Amino acid sequence: MRLLILTLLIFILDNCETKSKNSDLELNLGLLAYRGNRISLSGSAVKGLIKKGEVNVYPLNSEGTCDQTKSLAKTTTNESGFYSLSYNKSGSVVCVMVTKNKEGTTTMFDENTGKDIPVSSSKFQLTNLIRESKVTNGFKTGSHLSPFSRILARRVSALAKKTTNPNFDSLTQKASKEIVIRFGLSTGFNSRNLKESDYPEMDDLLIELEKPNSAISKKFMTILVGFARLANKYKKGTELTDEDLDAIIDAFAEDMADGIFDGKGPDGVSITIGPNKVPLGNNSLTNTLFVAIQEFIQSGRPITVGGASVTVSTSELTQISFQDSIQIISSENSTSATVASSLTYPLSSYNFPLSLPVSLSPSSIGFTSCNVTPALPAGLSISSGCIISGTPSAIQFSVNYTITGTSSGQSFSTTIAIGIGDYIANSLTTSLASYTIAAPDSLVKVTQTEYNTVVANLSGVLTGFNGTIDNNWATNVAVNQTYTYNSGFVHANTVTTFPNSNYVFAFTFVPSLNPANSFTCQLKYRSGNVLTNLTSVYSGATIAIQDRQYFVIKAPTIRIPSSGTNYLGLFTSSGIGTTALVIHDYDYTTGNTVGTQSFTTLGVANTQYPTLRANSTPNKAW
Repeated sequence: MRLLILTLLIFILDNCETKSKNSDLELNLGLLAYRGNRISLSGSAVKGLIKKGEVNVYPLNSEGTCDQTKSLAKTTTNESGFYSLSYNKSGSVVCVMVTKNKEGTTTMFDENTGKDIPVSSSKFQLTNLIRESKVTNGFKTGSHLSPFSRILARRVSALAKKTTNPNFDSLTQKASKEIVIRFGLSTGFNSRNLKESDYPEMDDLLIELEKPNSAISKKFMTILVGFARLANKYKKGTELTDEDLDAIIDAFAEDMADGIFDGKGPDGVSITIGPNKVPLGNNSLTNTLFVAIQEFIQSGRPITVGGASVTVSTSELTQISFQDSIQIISSENSTSATVASSLTYPLSSYNFPLSLPVSLSPSSIGFTSCNVTPALPAGLSISSGCIISGTPSAIQFSVNYTITGTSSGQSFSTTIAIGIGDYIANSLTTSLASYTIAAPDSLVKVTQTEYNTVVANLSGVLTGFNGTIDNNWATNVAVNQTYTYNSGFVHANTVTTFPNSNYVFAFTFVPSLNPANSFTCQLKYRSGNVLTNLTSVYSGATIAIQDRQYFVIKAPTIRIPSSGTNYLGLFTSSGIGTTALVIHDYDYTTGNTVGTQSFTTLGVANTQYPTLRANSTPNKAW
């Protein structure tokens, strides 16, 4: 009896152990299956950084748009715009979207103003499309939500509407490569014929916002700032809103819906921006977005996404090459070589700094041979793909070069102007040593001959005193145009607005007869009630005789704003000028101290009026 009971106990225990092992195996297999069906995504929401934004993963509907009724996962971006989440695979392509949160605390950094602005519109969103077939080991990092990815999503939607039973995986692949090519977001495909398989996709690019000085990250941030610049330029009200930014991004997304940036939507209707409905224009990347980027870079401000900052030089700016409307991928599965349809460059005129690397790509690819007449400046060469590169080794004034490229048996030509070095320095002899050691934005005293040469070489815009320049510099009210204002921001003499979007590079003024003291001076401009320094303070020696002063500005970095009413003013110390009959105000500076100074009669005959004449240019030549 005992033996029977013992046998039964052994059987029961053995059976229980077997079931336990089977349960563990089933549990482990279940966990593996669960993990194998999960995808983890991470990246940043950036146009600059979007903080506390709600991020959702949605499946795509049959039209290639996000099905916002079915959220597969949800999270929130942090203070660095970063997000991370996991979801169950959909088996195709998913849509990742960032919008404002329900608490109304979402903000977006605006690079143009350097401030966070609230995201309050329910319309604002940035979207990216993720090809699950490309995700390995269940993880995908660097999946950024940006204007580029939103343009990608709009392009896929347009392709899907033209396709029966669309394959979203292949459509997303095609559109992603198109975006990379159109924006020039990758390098290495400049001078050879390529198959579609050679082009990278958006998510193949290593964009590291925490390392903005890497080549691709820097270019990514530089192009983004163009959207910010346009939004500020064409905003509806006095303050920038998220709706202004959304409208600009939406305009470019609609423009790319048909695969090219021609300023028109898929329906052929012209796209406009801003309250005044300004046309986006043909070749909108080169003619509109690039110009906005250029305006921002030439303002001298660093590019800041929301934390890290980078500074982009003029030579680096030339390495941005957009491909607006050339044929790049002929069909969804095309493997045909790229064929150029024209030869153009982003700008028609360039002035490259001496001894700094240059890389200038044409706005089209597919060239198999290229030549240029006359020979390029010393240190520069041209490739078979019409890329101009090298390091300039000698200063020269601007020369026109005719470039001819061949693609698929057809020849295309264009002419661009190239100069090397600092045009201001090129014009100096006596004062060159002083100019060379001066810091940017410093006033450098030059001779009358040098001043005239600089003005002639830079084809400057004349502003201010326009009377006859003679030996004693006597002027009268009829020709007196001095742009000055007192410490209460009231302009004191004849007032004319200063040319917008210009750099002041040279100016001249006349001191009084036999000034008792040495003088200091500084150029500023006024926009509204705000003063901005154009130059540093110059301290001169005592002048024993009446003598007009001539100055150039060393490599000026400050550009007069492109909008608003701006006045130019000379801030000086005592002993700079005299007037008769009325009191004219210059403001004076001792260091940066601002106050009112009046000039009164010293005599009736040939009385000297304080006069200022400035020269400016819209184009950098230094």
